[in-house]
Amino acid sequence: MPDDDDDDPARVARILQKLDSALSRLRASTFFRRFLSQLRDDPTVSTSLAKIAPPPEKIQIVLYGVGSIEAYEPPRLQISLAILLRRAMGESAGEIEVFDPILSAAECSAMEALGCRVSKVNDRGRRIVDRPMLFYMPHCEAALYDNLLEVNLGRILSMGRMAVLGNSFSEYGRFAEEGLKGSGSDREKARAFNETSWHFFRLDGFETAKNCATEVG
Repeated sequence: MPDDDDDDPARVARILQKLDSALSRLRASTFFRRFLSQLRDDPTVSTSLAKIAPPPEKIQIVLYGVGSIEAYEPPRLQISLAILLRRAMGESAGEIEVFDPILSAAECSAMEALGCRVSKVNDRGRRIVDRPMLFYMPHCEAALYDNLLEVNLGRILSMGRMAVLGNSFSEYGRFAEEGLKGSGSDREKARAFNETSWHFFRLDGFETAKNCATEVG
């Protein structure tokens, strides 16, 4: 549920103005140009995403833990990246679903105005993957990653249909392929995207993965 119920239109408009500014600056940044190049040209990313959702299937983007987009610039940059990612993926991208328990009603309204769906259910990351899903989890706590992996480990179809864009977790390296890391060149982008990595999961490592996930957290 929203952190507060004040969704005054003027407040929502101010949030949208801030988001529009963040989106424009991110789109023009060197970081995003590198990100877009990796998305399109790096086979670790492009081929892996295609395997998750062969056409005409679409990848649902699930965004956990974005934080307050009204109060802070890094969360605005992070939601902007999700929006730009969806646009760049074109027909292969489904909806963006957002959840963070701290979001206000005004913030929820602003994100819905940008075409995102705000979830009201706190599944604590225990989302069973039953369709192609990309989990975008910027700077989330380790427990949230652990919950996501734990509930899907051992489910061959689930692990083969999911990817994670989020914190580097090299301790899972025996069963996850980690793409290039990136951060912004200025302070705000560095705070928003430091150590952000792509993660794809090998189907030949489920027993190892199950043991590893049990040890973490």
